[in-house]
Amino acid sequence: MEKYLTTVTDQLRCKEVRPYVEKELRDHIEDQIEYNVSKGMKQDDAEKAAVKDMGDPVETGVLLDKIHRTKMAWEVIVFTAIITIAAILLHSNIWMERKYSIEFDDGAGAYIFGFAIMLLFYYIDYTFVARFSKIIAVFLMAVCFYLRMFDDNRYSFPCPMFALFRSVVLIDSLMLMYIPVFACILYKYRNTGVKGLIKSVLWMVVPTWYMLYRVGTFGTCLTLFFSMLVLISMAIYKGWFKVNKRVSISVLLGTFVGIPLVSTAIGYLTDTLPEYKRIWINAIFSSTGKADTTADTIRDLLCASKLTGKTAMNAAKILPDFDSDYVLAYISSEFGWSVGLLVICVVLFLLSIMLRISLKQKNQLGMMIGVGVSMVLVCNVVLNVLIIIGAFPRMSTFFPLISLSESNIIVTYALIGIVLSIYKYKSIYPKFVNATFPKVSIEFKFNIKEQN
Repeated sequence: MEKYLTTVTDQLRCKEVRPYVEKELRDHIEDQIEYNVSKGMKQDDAEKAAVKDMGDPVETGVLLDKIHRTKMAWEVIVFTAIITIAAILLHSNIWMERKYSIEFDDGAGAYIFGFAIMLLFYYIDYTFVARFSKIIAVFLMAVCFYLRMFDDNRYSFPCPMFALFRSVVLIDSLMLMYIPVFACILYKYRNTGVKGLIKSVLWMVVPTWYMLYRVGTFGTCLTLFFSMLVLISMAIYKGWFKVNKRVSISVLLGTFVGIPLVSTAIGYLTDTLPEYKRIWINAIFSSTGKADTTADTIRDLLCASKLTGKTAMNAAKILPDFDSDYVLAYISSEFGWSVGLLVICVVLFLLSIMLRISLKQKNQLGMMIGVGVSMVLVCNVVLNVLIIIGAFPRMSTFFPLISLSESNIIVTYALIGIVLSIYKYKSIYPKFVNATFPKVSIEFKFNIKEQN
C-alpha cells in the first residue's frame, strides 16, 4: 500500500495537496481491506486486492493532478489591471493640469508597486499565515501602541521597503490587515464553545477600542468593527462555536449595535451627549452643512455636475484632498456624474467577484478570510460614497484603488492578493485544514554502550 500511495502522490505537482490526497486514498484502501477481511480473506491478500482495485497508480495520480491544480482568478486580475491603468491616467491628468512634474512616485509608482505586492501575496499560502495569526495580530497592535506611546503626533512610520517611493505606512491603513488575521483567529477557536466565542469578541473589541480612543481614526474603527462583527456572526451561524445561534447573534448585535444606538439617542434627546457627537448627528440629519464647509463645497460640486463633461467650478482649487478622500467628487466635477457612477460600479463589480470567490470556497478558513477582505473594501466604498453625498459626517476614508494614498493603495492590493491566494488553492485544500501553531520538539538520544 505504501508503495502505491507514494507512486500516486509523486504524480501530483502541487506539493501542498499531497498529504490530503494520501490520507483520502489511505482511508479508502483501509476501508476496503477491512471489508475484504470481513469476507474471509487473509490480511495480506485483502491488502493486495484493495490496492489492485484502486487501479494503476500512475494513471490515478495523473488524473488527480488534473483535478488538484492551483488556479488563477483571471477575472480579478483583469479588472484590477483595468482599474489600475484608469487610476494612473486619472492622477497623471491631475498632475498635468496642476502643472507639476510627473515623477515616478507621484501615483504611478505606488500603483505599480502595489500591483507587485498583490502578486507577492498571491504566492503566499494563507494557511501558513493562519498558523501564526495570533502573533501577527499582537504585532500589529504592538506597532500601533508603540507609535502612539512615544509620539502622539506620529501616525505613520517609514518603511525601508517603500524607500524607492518615499512612502510611509499609515497606522490606520496597516490595521486594515488585521481583518484577515482576525478571520484566522476565529478559525482557531472553532469547537471551543462559549469560551472561544468570548475570546473572539475580545480580539475584536481591543483593537477597535484602541483605534477609536487612542489613535482617533473613526473611519478605520468603523471598518474594523463592522467587518469583524460580520465575521463573528458568520462563524456563529456556521456553528463554529457550538452555541445557540439565534441567541448568540442577538446578544452580540444587541450589545455592540443596539445598546450604543439607544444610549446615543437618549443622550441626544436629553442633551447629555458631548457637543462633538451632537454636531456629528446634526451633520447626518441636517442638509445645511453649517458645521462643515468642506461638506458644503462637495455638495456644490455635485449639484453643479453634469451628466458628462466638466463643470465651471475648479474642484482642484476649492476642494481639499480632491485626489484622495474626495476623488469621486473631483471625477464627477471634471468628467460628469455619469463617469463617477461608472467608477463606483466598476469597483463594486470587482469587489462582488472577490466576495463570490470567497463564498464559494470549500475551505472554511479561506472562505472566512475572503469575506473579511471583501468587507474591508466594501465598507470603505460605502463610507466614502456616503460622505461624498453628505449622508455621513466627514472623516478620513478612501475609495479603493482610486484614491491617491500610497498606504491605502498598497494595502488594497495586498488584500486583493490574499483573495487571489485563496482562489489559487480552491482545489487543493479540503473543508478544514490544520491551522495550529507548529510545535517544535527536540529529542535527545543517548547511546549507552555496555562494557564487558
